[in-house]
Amino acid sequence: MSLEIGAQLLGAGRFHEALAAYSAVLRKAPESIDARVGLARTCAAMNDAPGATAWLSDACRVAPQLAEPWQLLAEILLAQKLY
Repeated sequence: MSLEIGAQLLGAGRFHEALAAYSAVLRKAPESIDARVGLARTCAAMNDAPGATAWLSDACRVAPQLAEPWQLLAEILLAQKLY
């Protein structure tokens, strides 16, 4: 599996398959921020805000210097009115 396949599955609304694809990438490359963000986006698409928050928090932990995970985490928390 690849990040591209995960993105295609997510875009097609095949959420469980997208989760499997991103999880496979993460198993092969445990340092992958893109896989974590993909998992978070998939969880968010499934209305699983706690799952999305957890994956983004993990991405922020692994790569605190990257802005994207922090921005996405802030958006999800604001959407839940968790200031």
